Amino acid sequence: MLSVAMCTYNGARYLPEQLASIANQTLLPNEMVICDDASQDQTVAVLREFAQGVPFPVHLHCNPQNLGSTKNFEQAIGRCVGTVIALADQDDRWQPHKLATLDAALRAQPRAGYVFSDANLVDANTQPIGESLWSYVRSNVPKFRHFTPTEQLAVLFQGNIVTGATMALRKQLTPWLFPIPADWVHDAWIALISSALGWYGIALSEPLIDYRLHRNQQLGVHKATNPAPSTDRTRYQELRRREQQAIDVLTHLRSVPSGLDLTATFTRFEAQRKHFTNRAALREQLATRLSVVFQEGVTGRYFQFSGAWRSILRDLFF
Repeated sequence: MLSVAMCTYNGARYLPEQLASIANQTLLPNEMVICDDASQDQTVAVLREFAQGVPFPVHLHCNPQNLGSTKNFEQAIGRCVGTVIALADQDDRWQPHKLATLDAALRAQPRAGYVFSDANLVDANTQPIGESLWSYVRSNVPKFRHFTPTEQLAVLFQGNIVTGATMALRKQLTPWLFPIPADWVHDAWIALISSALGWYGIALSEPLIDYRLHRNQQLGVHKATNPAPSTDRTRYQELRRREQQAIDVLTHLRSVPSGLDLTATFTRFEAQRKHFTNRAALREQLATRLSVVFQEGVTGRYFQFSGAWRSILRDLFF
């Protein structure tokens, strides 16, 4: 059974095109669950009209108060009953064979927990901009080549590269995934926890959606060609954030009765936590900067969890 989980918020402008692309799938879903996050435009009216004209049930839930995208997606996924759940943003456009391709990929690899794909980038008027999602952030391109069952956890330690708008996951994973900590984005959390538990992800290089870039999107990709200059304060905050992420994962995994031997996983996340704790403390411990950087370099943690030599040089001389 195949479900689609969609979250909406003031999306009336782009919704009709996205909904039409879902209704025109070669493999139709068995249900669609839509959670609207207290929209104030015509979004709900658009959704109700759509629900009356498609051959599959549409379950619409309207939040009385705004939850934010992550908690709203957690809710939508939780309301689905399908064995496979495809996630849908409100402002994209799917290729007709998207659901069939994602479903087939998971059927072919029973140990895979989730699957995601590349996407064609389009502008606010659905005009192609001539790039794919994976190539848009140049520094991420090599990471997709290493997104194998054995290497992907190391890739995800460096930062999320999985886009929820292209993702489908197995329903059986949801008891291990929720609740999602407040500071996380749903796709990053789903990918990291699933891979940490051994339910690896499948990366499909075929673009299966048109991913829309526009000013009003809540979440999206950002091209890192001319990044904003980093200050000591913002860099310190980022290190603390990465440290807290490792703590979040450790706390969550230790509370989940998975029945799996996660000793190696706990060791890696504890090493990640220690690495970012030490790096964040450099700001306060200038006298010990050299010894801490040396220790993190010798243990290889810079190469596992940070930007390798670039991060070493920044920590030494920033």
